[in-house]
Amino acid sequence: MAFQEAFPTSIIQPESLLKGCYHHWKQSVQRIVSNHAIVPAGHDVDFIDLTDIMYNAVSLNTYDRAVQQIRDDYPNAKKWLDWWVRDEIAGMIFKSKGWLKDELQAHSTRTTNGIGSFHRDLYRVVETKKPVIQTMYQMFVYLNSFELDFEHVDKGGHADYKRKKTSKPREIKKFVNDGRAPDTSKTLLDLGFEKKKKEEKKKKEDEEKRKKEEKKKKKEEKKDEKNEEKKSASDRRSERAARHAERIKENKKRSNTDGSKRESKRRKTDSRDADRSIHNERKFKSLRLSCVSADVLEQCHLDADDVLGWFNPKGDGNCGWRAASVVLNNDECHYDIVKLTMKHTLEKEKVFFTTLFGNDEQYDYVLAKLSQSEGAILQGRYWFDVLDCPRILAHAYNCPVIVYSYYLNGFDAYNIHAATFLPFREPEKDANGCIVDIAPIILYLKGNHFQLIVIKDDAVDRVKWPKLFPGYESIYSHHNIPRSWLNLYEPRCQNF
Repeated sequence: MAFQEAFPTSIIQPESLLKGCYHHWKQSVQRIVSNHAIVPAGHDVDFIDLTDIMYNAVSLNTYDRAVQQIRDDYPNAKKWLDWWVRDEIAGMIFKSKGWLKDELQAHSTRTTNGIGSFHRDLYRVVETKKPVIQTMYQMFVYLNSFELDFEHVDKGGHADYKRKKTSKPREIKKFVNDGRAPDTSKTLLDLGFEKKKKEEKKKKEDEEKRKKEEKKKKKEEKKDEKNEEKKSASDRRSERAARHAERIKENKKRSNTDGSKRESKRRKTDSRDADRSIHNERKFKSLRLSCVSADVLEQCHLDADDVLGWFNPKGDGNCGWRAASVVLNNDECHYDIVKLTMKHTLEKEKVFFTTLFGNDEQYDYVLAKLSQSEGAILQGRYWFDVLDCPRILAHAYNCPVIVYSYYLNGFDAYNIHAATFLPFREPEKDANGCIVDIAPIILYLKGNHFQLIVIKDDAVDRVKWPKLFPGYESIYSHHNIPRSWLNLYEPRCQNF
């Protein structure tokens, strides 16, 4: 900008000195309102109210809500709105953008069209690309000239700024007698000349009289037509005024109704948010959760607002089942119930899981892992794994399972591997036939120890989950399993 070039060491932001033209903004709003292809008839009051909110909003949230409301309710105004909400434009007009200095924003003086005209005239008079001294001299001469004009007008003189000169009056030639006697030859020699002249004069007078009568008649007819048009126009104006008043009345009524609905909806939303907050607090205490560290949230690509808490189970070789038991049974001590349920599911659907694992040896190995008695497990081969156990757990409880594995690679650096495991059955549905979208079981493995991440119930559809474990498409297709879980989680999953 020119300000930065002229004052490179200034600490003042150039944007804070720019003040947009409020008149042009309101004029633009009126032009858009009059176009019913953009703002439907009867919605002009609502549209103007939203633009007033945009201009007077103190907070960015209020400003953004008004902008989004216009986008939703008046989609044809998109191009117009996109131009006004650009940062370089909005910063000069709207108070919530915060560019303009407070004392300039609150100042009552605004640039007028007259001042703009003087600016243009000044740019025309002053030469460009000249030395500063020469340019300043021309500017002072220009200002001195207008100062003299101002004093002249102040003393009662006539102002002719920018006025066109009147046209030169037409000259009328007058007859001038040169002193000689008039020519009477025609009068003396032609006796019928006077009679003929009188007849021509009378004929001319009759013609003029007839023309005057016709002109008068036409004028009266035109006057009658004008009166009729005025009457019709007056009637039309009255009708339009009545319709406009009715529209304003309906708009106010609808605005009050919509306002009541919005307020009721806001109260319901606030009530639901309060109930949800109380539920989350109770759940946090009942499960004895702790806060999740920022490092874990960053590794798992999770938002702190979506996560309820963190649980670190006892490390006795059963930590994977213990972590799942906190979500399923509200207590890690009931991990044996989780293990027993997984074992019964594996035995009940032996053919399916044998096909899934690929051979009988792998099936027997997983069954032996789930058949270990209660107590500490010292052998790592019988611990909760990250391939087979998550699939059995998801299928046994008909609940998705997410596994994040934080491991050390060969270059003394840690990497994160994650996968989503889905049940091989139809999800539960409510009385209306809609899928019950329950929160998944989230296991976090660091080293050889599983821990639990619990998310909020309302955050299931907001979180971007890890990619699906390979093979679900072919398994669902081969065994004719409904794709409900797959259709629900495919859009939510992303690669890490």
